[in-house]
Amino acid sequence: GSNHDILISCQSGLVVLWDYRPLKFINHVINFKENIKTFQFGGNNRIFTMTSKGNLYADFPGGNLSQLVFSDPSFADYSFITVHDAFSLIAVGNSMGQIKICRLIDGENVNEVIVPSFENKIVFLKFTNNRDLKSCYLHASNPCGEIKIFRIVPKHSLLKYEEKYQLETGTPTSMVTCLDTIYINDIFTVAFGNGKGYIILYEFPCQGNGAKLLHIHAHVNSFCTAIKFNKNTLISCGKDGLINIFYQSYRGHYKLQKVMKSCQKFEWLAGIWSLKNDSLLIVGFHGYKFCLYDPVNQVMHLKIPCGGGHRQWCCSIEEFLNFELTFKEFDHGLNVKVAFLKRKNIEYFETSISKLQKGLNITSFTHCKEIRCTRYLGVNKSDDLHIFSTAGEDGLIKIWVFDSQKMKARLCTSIANHPSSISAMTSYELESNDNHCRFLLVTVGGRSSIFIHKISFDELSLSSENLIDSLKIKLVKSISSVNDPECEVDAYLDVRATTLDLLKQENSIFILVGFSNGIVKIYTLFIPNFYVELHEQFFPA
Repeated sequence: GSNHDILISCQSGLVVLWDYRPLKFINHVINFKENIKTFQFGGNNRIFTMTSKGNLYADFPGGNLSQLVFSDPSFADYSFITVHDAFSLIAVGNSMGQIKICRLIDGENVNEVIVPSFENKIVFLKFTNNRDLKSCYLHASNPCGEIKIFRIVPKHSLLKYEEKYQLETGTPTSMVTCLDTIYINDIFTVAFGNGKGYIILYEFPCQGNGAKLLHIHAHVNSFCTAIKFNKNTLISCGKDGLINIFYQSYRGHYKLQKVMKSCQKFEWLAGIWSLKNDSLLIVGFHGYKFCLYDPVNQVMHLKIPCGGGHRQWCCSIEEFLNFELTFKEFDHGLNVKVAFLKRKNIEYFETSISKLQKGLNITSFTHCKEIRCTRYLGVNKSDDLHIFSTAGEDGLIKIWVFDSQKMKARLCTSIANHPSSISAMTSYELESNDNHCRFLLVTVGGRSSIFIHKISFDELSLSSENLIDSLKIKLVKSISSVNDPECEVDAYLDVRATTLDLLKQENSIFILVGFSNGIVKIYTLFIPNFYVELHEQFFPA
């Protein structure tokens, strides 16, 4: 396209050409025959929707089929949804104080459990991560401001839970409205915002049973809509349009460091996203429009007409990287998904925001999530057409052709065999007797996945079109580590291949793979039949 077009590959599998001068949106409407009670974004671009009949559905925007997760009439009159993407968990609370936790694998509800928590309805639910990476926390609250924290452990055949803490906010007539957690110096800190503008902090030492309680009156005559830990600072937003930044002193106290009043023109603020470069984005509603606002630079990134914040809504913001061909500079971008409730429909918007300066001509390799690895694969005889591959957290392998004469890159193809993110990638050039360059591309990643592809292209191709036409890709082998039945935590979620190397032998190749559980395995790949066998494995001492 022109110098103002950016090629974006979305998590849904779409490839979008985005003109970043006039902002363009991908817009979908999900229609339901049942009345919608609540909905929430989940992983893999899904939207989970609870209806008035007690049915929980999983939908893909733009798809035609709604997948029923469960049906339970006790969740028909009221429900509150939260999602944990990494463990594929969904928690739904009802008016009787019950929480149903479901675990999905490949879209199927493999097991579920009912957690009795309160005698009245659940008004707040949120998952947060545990430091051991083998479990997570589920925080629940009722209208009286009481809080319970459960530790959830995904097992092979069931979901195990235990109640860790039972807390009070100190303001029994005010409901919890927002929450965040952090580990600092072996202290687990939980911060709650409530409807009277207070932030309540509980600090739990990892060694010991005592808990320290702190109160901060952050927003006077208003309520906290969002709070966020960012290293040693705590950031809060309120319906008063103020952003408060609290700094933690060496004694552990939080002191007000800065108040940003530039957002007071918003009708109200609703959410905080902290990005990888420590910058902030604020979700706000301004003139019946959903907005993303940069409070430091006082820049509004996008406006989506939605009818105002009184409608049910949910938002998901993911960072991706534009990877420049020089391998020297990275440019962050955002993939933004917003959904609003409109009668029996969910109106869904998706767009991407790049931080590229206007008019800047740049050639990029683009993934919707972080790029983990790149590999130079080969060049044609004229040294003008270069083949690259990129892989990352989105689980995709992308093959690119770069024309050094025209200074343009083209996407040849995307390979989507990996079930989770890719950790490492390497290649090996095979011997060839004709004008075709042949090599093996080996990738490893989450869920112990190892994939071997055979790729070839015509070295005599004089144009990127001819080279792409000659490109042939074949999956020759996929390897999956055998799950250990003695492992307490589900190895399906826990063990991932993290490191990779190749060693050439006379008629074979050794593939060395390291896993996150400390095991190193050596596979033998025999050429030319591509038969693979486990040669040896080493266990941690």
